[in-house]
Amino acid sequence: MAGVAESASKFAGIIRGDMSSWTLLSRSEIDDQKWNNTVINASNEHIYGYSFYLDIVSKNWSGLVFGNYEAILPVIIKSKLGVKYLGQINHVQRLNVFTVFPTIPQLMELEELILKPVSYLDIVFEKQLISSFSSIEKTNLILPLNKTFETLKKEFKTNTKRGIKKAENFDAKFNKVPNNLIDEAVKLFQLQKDFGLNKSWFKDLVSISKNDFSELYSVMLEKEHIAFALILISKKRVTLIYTALGEKGKEIGAMPFLISELIRNFSNSDKILDFEGSENPGTARFYSSFGATTENYYHYQSDGLLKRTKELFNRK
Repeated sequence: MAGVAESASKFAGIIRGDMSSWTLLSRSEIDDQKWNNTVINASNEHIYGYSFYLDIVSKNWSGLVFGNYEAILPVIIKSKLGVKYLGQINHVQRLNVFTVFPTIPQLMELEELILKPVSYLDIVFEKQLISSFSSIEKTNLILPLNKTFETLKKEFKTNTKRGIKKAENFDAKFNKVPNNLIDEAVKLFQLQKDFGLNKSWFKDLVSISKNDFSELYSVMLEKEHIAFALILISKKRVTLIYTALGEKGKEIGAMPFLISELIRNFSNSDKILDFEGSENPGTARFYSSFGATTENYYHYQSDGLLKRTKELFNRK
């Protein structure tokens, strides 16, 4: 009890502003052990926050650190044509403040430090961290997996169950496959649709797939891979970072079957299946059909001359 009282007293002092403050650290200044310890113990723990993941998807990320790593926020400061801006990176849906405290400490100071080094803002946060800019609310879909598969399956929509049954009737097989098949998964994806994704997006995806925290699954029909899913596993979440579906897969309900089997694999655990979206209405309906619920995150974008400059950046 004394430890709890001491922690509460310390947090109260921080809220009053008479203790620690935020500091912006370069990548080389960050203590990885302390940083990752904060992420793993935070209530919103996520693969996005770990230093080893950020190292894969961003060469020059920095970190805002509160006190002795009681709270942290990864930030990505980019520069084009001499203009510094805060932007997103591949394979990170939103950036998070991770903290051992019940609320984010010194929020006004944090906002000032977020905005100070940049001239432009195009960033997505899990929480509303910036009061001086309006934000667009976006929706993510998640499914808590702390029930038996049979209980979870009761929440599946009728059409979803029908798709699963169709794949089963075709004798489709679900398997965990070697991660080096990611190249085949990328080719399958690229044959179907052009989402305007650049080479670096796929390069980073391949780099992610080479790590122990990633697992690749497929649906096979007559010895042919017709659907893939790449997931990232952390303490509290299973994040669905990538899917690929071929024409045969569409015909036999391979994707409902694949997602259902992933849910089966991780059911009865304390993890959450993070669908990583989607803002696309069709994709959102599909994920919702598994009984997924929503959580919000926030997109901040400054406008004016620098917005037009950013549009110029995107064309290069």
